[in-house]
Amino acid sequence: MGPRLQFQPVPPPRSSPFPFLAALAVLSGALLLAIACQAGEAGFAAEPAIRADDDACGQCHAEELDAWRSSREHRSTGAGSPCLLCHATHETEGEERLGPAGVSTRCEECHRDVEAEFVLPFRHPLDGEMSCTSCHPPHGLAPRREPDHLRRETCLECHRELAGPFLFEHDGSRERLCLSCHEAHGSPNRRLLTFADSRTLCTACHANLEDLHIQNPGSIFQDCLLCHTEVHGSDWDRELFT
Repeated sequence: MGPRLQFQPVPPPRSSPFPFLAALAVLSGALLLAIACQAGEAGFAAEPAIRADDDACGQCHAEELDAWRSSREHRSTGAGSPCLLCHATHETEGEERLGPAGVSTRCEECHRDVEAEFVLPFRHPLDGEMSCTSCHPPHGLAPRREPDHLRRETCLECHRELAGPFLFEHDGSRERLCLSCHEAHGSPNRRLLTFADSRTLCTACHANLEDLHIQNPGSIFQDCLLCHTEVHGSDWDRELFT
């Protein structure tokens, strides 16, 4: 007789978790959709009232309202009229929100991280002659204008001697412009520089130095500004020499 065939019992198929997971996903999606719809309904209900408040302000302050609506400024400050986030109505007494008095204080109520930068050793002077709105248009700018304004134009309003044009420009970062080297509000370094020494600051962009620039300890080439003195631009030397 030939060998006897042995049959192994076939185990029952495992139950797949897919139906349970699919049902859980459907229920979760339905719950999130219900929450979103409820929030959306509340937002739509509040929108006419908010817009009515803004339109009431815009009857006299049309230019400011138009500037805000064309910008991205203060878009994520929460519910309520954007005008009333910073300004009290004319009927409110005891509040100093309608004129320049207290403007910096109002900004600091939301921008605590920026407020902390003004206690650093070197900082722009927030006093009676300078406030947040000296550099930041409070109602905003068109998005295409905002980067150049905040990173160059507003700096040159005070530092006109650096405006150029120069025959040989030191552009820095095309994206950050003046902020390539300087902090806007405050810094632990002199001249509001982003680094404490010129070598570290310069090599942050100019990492590939020529062999001439020996960086051994004690070398005179440790201080870039000994030679490249015209750091903002020059009319006579491409390498920004004196």
